[in-house]
Amino acid sequence: KKRRVSKKDSTTTTTEKTAKGLRDFSYLVMSKVEQKGTTTYNEVSEELVNEIRSSNGGKGTSNIKRRVYDALNVLRAINIISKHKKNISWVGLPQHSAQALEHLKTQKEEILERMRQKRENY
Repeated sequence: KKRRVSKKDSTTTTTEKTAKGLRDFSYLVMSKVEQKGTTTYNEVSEELVNEIRSSNGGKGTSNIKRRVYDALNVLRAINIISKHKKNISWVGLPQHSAQALEHLKTQKEEILERMRQKRENY
């Protein structure tokens, strides 16, 4: 259910704010693990707690550890990270995604070239 956040900002809903916040937070967790290579849950959560406390004056840090755990579980489920006992290791983004991206770039260039040729012929 979508609810209005305030009368001042009638276009933003709590659902949109939460989704954007979770997405951004998951990206922070992923970047932190990628930067470290191998780390632990506690190390990632403590660093993010400290960063967020320093950026917003300590407000809203109560759920950070739970959100780190959730983000790490999602990253593990899609094989971006791996976990062995307490160690979390960066595996990387799936290669098929990189290959798919290259294929799409090639298709885009082919389409743009055909469009240029059609413009020249008219």
